[in-house]
Amino acid sequence: MSTNKKNILINLIKALTSAYALLCVFNPPLENSAGLIYYIKESFFEIFDVNNLLFVLLFAIFSFFYIELSKHKKTIKGSLILSIFFACCLLLGIFYRYNGTLVLFYGSLSGVIKTALCISGYAFLFDNLIYLIFTGLDKLKNNTDNKTRFWTSGVFIKTFAVLMLIYLPFIILSYPGNMCYDAEWQIYEMTQNVGFTLHHPLINSIFMGGIVKIGQLIFGSYNNGTFLYIIVQDLILAAVFSYSLSYLSKKNINVWVLRFLAFFFAFNPVIANFGTTVLKDMTFTAFTYLFVVFLAKCLIDDDKDNKKWIWLCIVQILVIWFRNNGLHMLLLSDLGIIIFLLFTKKKDLFKKFLIASGVAIVLAVVISTAAAHVLHAEKGSRGEMLSLPFQQTARYVRYYGDDLTEWERMAIVKVLGNPDDLATSYDYGIADPVKAHFRIECETKDIVNYMIAWAKMFPRHPGVYIDAFLVHVYGWFDPAADNYIRYEFKYDNTIFERNAALDTLAQRYTAILIMEYDFAPTALLANMGFWVWGLFLLVLYQKRNLEDKTYRMLNLPLWISLLICMAAPAFYMHPRYGFPILFAVPFLYGVTLCRRK
Repeated sequence: MSTNKKNILINLIKALTSAYALLCVFNPPLENSAGLIYYIKESFFEIFDVNNLLFVLLFAIFSFFYIELSKHKKTIKGSLILSIFFACCLLLGIFYRYNGTLVLFYGSLSGVIKTALCISGYAFLFDNLIYLIFTGLDKLKNNTDNKTRFWTSGVFIKTFAVLMLIYLPFIILSYPGNMCYDAEWQIYEMTQNVGFTLHHPLINSIFMGGIVKIGQLIFGSYNNGTFLYIIVQDLILAAVFSYSLSYLSKKNINVWVLRFLAFFFAFNPVIANFGTTVLKDMTFTAFTYLFVVFLAKCLIDDDKDNKKWIWLCIVQILVIWFRNNGLHMLLLSDLGIIIFLLFTKKKDLFKKFLIASGVAIVLAVVISTAAAHVLHAEKGSRGEMLSLPFQQTARYVRYYGDDLTEWERMAIVKVLGNPDDLATSYDYGIADPVKAHFRIECETKDIVNYMIAWAKMFPRHPGVYIDAFLVHVYGWFDPAADNYIRYEFKYDNTIFERNAALDTLAQRYTAILIMEYDFAPTALLANMGFWVWGLFLLVLYQKRNLEDKTYRMLNLPLWISLLICMAAPAFYMHPRYGFPILFAVPFLYGVTLCRRK
């Protein structure tokens, strides 16, 4: 067989599996009780049960696409491995979204075969798409001499004005603003003398509640105070986004990259939804994003401006103050960057970064600790960081509660109370119902014993732990997962009010948001799984195109953020934990596509 015919045959097989993958439907496992022959026959028909017309059409399209692309396609090292990973992410989403376990995969012979075919088909498709994406990125990087007047001067002011003009109708229509329930309590801490708690970031609570209180004093109602906070929140977001675009506009970058980023920040449904919601995650996202921008300025730029190091220090303080896990993200990110700079012998950068980060962390911790002492803030629950083990324990108890030893049962009781109640409370989509059982009076030794029991239980039924873990985190890696949630705040019996007319307006506003999340072009802008994939792709592109590994270190805070997201109480309809990833990844593509003069 000639090389050309062999190539055509290989691509036809690839097209066949890709068409199958897009149409394949997974069903509950087949029963084998009717006999082996019957089981094999039914498995065969179950595997190949697809829409024939659509299958033929997709096969024809993919055949033409793969064969034509293979004529000039170059192999990208690591692309196929990443494509297989993406394929597995999609399938995990299918398994856990509809069934909550991997039983659709391992429950029957047909499930195993269908999974293998789908992974192959999706991997071939993604491998070709990655080649096209990288080809497009290369063109953007190589064609940079096309700046327009808008992007040559006064970029910050012009972009800021445009963004606020676009945000303003949403702000007005949402009056007096929506609110997350966490934010309500944070505002009460500042305005209603209920006492402070470290369950929420203290400085953030003071900032949020303080603005609402100022609005109430000046404009006469807490409604107007909330509205004032929404305006301040969106001003911060618009300013940070505008600053990043101003920074990139000064680089040798293609104008279409700037235009896309401007469109991304202007019309992202996340802004219309959460930008009009009182929520600590939006300010935290803004400051984390700004931290990534200043990392680029400090680690990549060759200028001798020392002010940027002062700003890097200030921004890190804000990241720590505006979310409790901000400290953990910064500690791990800074440690990784310091080690990198040390081993790459960038002594000047090493010293400056060490000083800026050290000063930021010490100041942030000392000031927040002092504020907590002065305000007599109660400590947060130690169980907050144990969401995942708690979920795994609850799932284990639900399915194998009789398998617990007496010592294991007592270890669970001392930390989480009655295991039977724990099993009833288990919700694979969110850890909060299980975390509510955490006994704040338990001692450190009780938590240690619980973790020992948790570890001992794993070898007996590892599948339960694996399922509890994957169903807890799959949404961060699955672009097909539902990202939409609107924290519809109930104004009854609160210090805030919303009359019937405003209620009706809010319902119509929510309907518009739902359409934005359902409309594919704008929905992708807000899709967490899509941008997590974008982070993986970014690393592969940087590895292929940039010898300087410093660019890859700019991604480190986002990788740490992803790990924190995976340890968070939930993904299901709670993508807000990952907003720093969603907004910073497109910016890092911009940094990567800047040509060095």
